[in-house]
Amino acid sequence: MSEYPTIISFYTHDWKYPNYAMKMRVDCDRLGLEHHIVLLRERGTWIDNTKRKPQFILDTIKELKRPVLWIDVDGSIYKRPDHFAGDYDYDWAARPKPIERERKWHVGTMYFAYNDRVISFLEEWINEADKLEDGSDELALHKLWEAQNPVILAASVDELPQEYFLMMNPNQPDALRHTVIGHRASNGDSKREYIKHKNG
Repeated sequence: MSEYPTIISFYTHDWKYPNYAMKMRVDCDRLGLEHHIVLLRERGTWIDNTKRKPQFILDTIKELKRPVLWIDVDGSIYKRPDHFAGDYDYDWAARPKPIERERKWHVGTMYFAYNDRVISFLEEWINEADKLEDGSDELALHKLWEAQNPVILAASVDELPQEYFLMMNPNQPDALRHTVIGHRASNGDSKREYIKHKNG
C-alpha cells in the first residue's frame, strides 16, 4: 500500500469540469500519485451535484479499501501531499475556515481513512445532506458539527495547514510557491442559476 492516500474526485460535463479533471489526472501522474477521478451524470443542479460528495467518498473507500484524499475537481495539485506520509493516524482531515466565517470547514480538500468510524461519519453526512432541499454538502457537514453529532465527534480530526486549501488569486502569485493544493471558485451555469435563484 502506498504511503499516500488515493486522490479522488468526480466531475460532470458542465462548465470546464472535464478539462479540470484531465488536468488533475496530469497533476497526479506527474507527482506519482494514485487517483480515482470519475465522470458522473449530472443530477440537474449544481447544488444537487455537490450533495453527491459524501456518497461518492463512501462508495470509493469501500471499493478501494484504503485512505483517500478528496479534492474538488477544479483544484490543482502542485506538490506531493507529504502531510499524509508515514504514520498518519487521523480518521479525517479538512481545513478550518477563518473564525469569523459562519461554517467551520472547507470541504474542497478532505482526507478520509478507511475504517468503521469513517464509514459511520460518511453515512451520517449523507443522511444530513438528503434532508436539505436547497443546501450543499458543506452546509450538511456544518449542521452536524454545530449540533455536536456524536457520530461525527467519534472520528478523530486533523486541521489541515493552509497550503492544503488555498484559493488561487492571480494578484498574489507568490502564494502558490508554498501551495500543495490550490482551488478555484467554480462558475458553471448551474451554479450561477442556483445563486441567482437564492438571491432573487
